[in-house]
Order: sequence, then C-alpha cells, then structure tokens
Amino acid sequence: MLYVVTAGGSSKGDPTPSFGRPSPYIWVCEIFWDFSEPPVLAPPCVGGIVAGMKVAFIALLAVLLCVSAVAQDKPKPLPKDFKSLKALAEKGDAKAQYNLGLMYFHGKGVEKDWKEGIKWIRKAAEQGDVKAHTFLGAVYFSGRGVEKDFKEAVKWYRKAAEQNSALAQYSLGGMYEYGRGVEKDEKEAVKWFRKAAEQGYEPAKLALKQIEK
Repeated sequence: MLYVVTAGGSSKGDPTPSFGRPSPYIWVCEIFWDFSEPPVLAPPCVGGIVAGMKVAFIALLAVLLCVSAVAQDKPKPLPKDFKSLKALAEKGDAKAQYNLGLMYFHGKGVEKDWKEGIKWIRKAAEQGDVKAHTFLGAVYFSGRGVEKDFKEAVKWYRKAAEQNSALAQYSLGGMYEYGRGVEKDEKEAVKWFRKAAEQGYEPAKLALKQIEK
C-alpha cells in the first residue's frame, strides 16, 4: 500500500530532494511504502519546495512516478517476508539488498534503523544498482542517516544519471541549477533536465519551462 503525505514535516517517508523555485513556497509530499505487501523497487519521493504549483498536482506526479516503478519487469519476485529477504540479501542479491535497506529505513517488518538501511542500500549500490545510487544521493542531500553532504549527493546522483535514471538526471540538474555540491551552472542543469524530460519525466519538463521563462 502506498501512502502520500501532503504536509511538510513528516518524519516518515523517503529522503526528499528539495529543489526550490522562486516564492511562494509550497511543501510537497513524502511517500513511503507499507511493506506488509511485497517489497517493490520504489525510488525516493519527488518533492521539496516548489513554487506556484498546487500540492495535489505534485502529489499526483509523485504517485505516478512510484507506481511506474511497481510496473517495471522483474526477473523473479522477491520474498515477501523479512527473514527470507534478508537471507537473499546476505547471499549478495542486489535487489534484495536494496529492498531490505528500504525495510530498515522505513521500519516496515523490522524496527526502523536508518543507518542499517543505508548499509544495505550501499551494498546494492556497490553492485551498480541504479535505484540504490539514486537513494544514496537523496540521503546525502537530506542528511537522513548520514551527515548531509551535497558533494557526495552529486556523486551518487551522477552515477545513476549516467545509467539513464530520469529521477537522478532531474536531481542532478537541480544540484547544478542551485549550485549544491557543484558550481552553479545553468547550462549543465538544462542538459540534465532535458535528458530526464526526454524520458517523459514531468518535473523535469516543468523545470525546463521555468528556466526558459
């Protein structure tokens, strides 16, 4: 089951990259998964402070993003229970490691432990898992479970962006747009926003429209 929180300040949910637009500011949403159902490869929530957009519209975009992740083909289903998933993760399965990390991070089926969650997600990232790369970018951006480090966030976003992750391309574009962890560079921001937009990623299309105004 998917939960959407449309008010800022919730302690639940994925670390949320925040790329503001000029005022007025609107807190968007946080998304988290109920792991009583089978774990899914859900990317970090799209959100943050965005100007001139209605919360309901942004929440809808975020829901569509996460639902698209559920629809992706998987070679075989992952175990539904925590014990079996952990056993598979300990054998080195990257997808199991990523999903186990999410369970720890959100406290679904196990006591919430951000550091343990990040430990398992990092293991998946070390095997090249693109969603794990993006997630690490988000936690370093937000400082959830790690010390906030924009340069480290850029490093992980770039790894995922270079593997054609639209979410990571959009996030990397935001880092360049606002000079977070890199020198501010609007051309580079536009480049990454455009790559994400070409994949149909709506927040990137919006970012391009706002920059080009």
